[in-house]
Amino acid sequence: MVTKIKIMKKLKFIFLFLIFIAAKVSQGQILNQDSLNKSNAAKSDAEFFKLKPQQLKMFRKNAFQANSDYFKPTLEYTSNVSLINDSVYVSVFKTKAFQKALLQKKRTLGHKILVGVGIYYAVGLLVMVVWISSGNLLP
Repeated sequence: MVTKIKIMKKLKFIFLFLIFIAAKVSQGQILNQDSLNKSNAAKSDAEFFKLKPQQLKMFRKNAFQANSDYFKPTLEYTSNVSLINDSVYVSVFKTKAFQKALLQKKRTLGHKILVGVGIYYAVGLLVMVVWISSGNLLP
């Protein structure tokens, strides 16, 4: 009978210990909401980032890294001025601006002419289809 009581006490102790451990584990570090808000603000601000033509040439020639000063947030792109000196905001902004610069393309004169001619022919084809479908093919 004594052994059953000792076993029950040990089981009760182990059970309480496991509950305590589970409670502590469930209180793990939660995501810092302030950092998340700063990160989201930086991503939305960097959506409008665009290198100037001279900077774009230098970027392509020298292959700047994402942490380059070319991608620092400025007053022109920042919605909240107080975030310009925040490390989370700056690092996320630089990364997103770097990605935008990689996708930024220089439109050449040949490209503009090609697009213009394509639009001209597409509109002409559309007008011809409308004209044919309206039944005005024969006088």
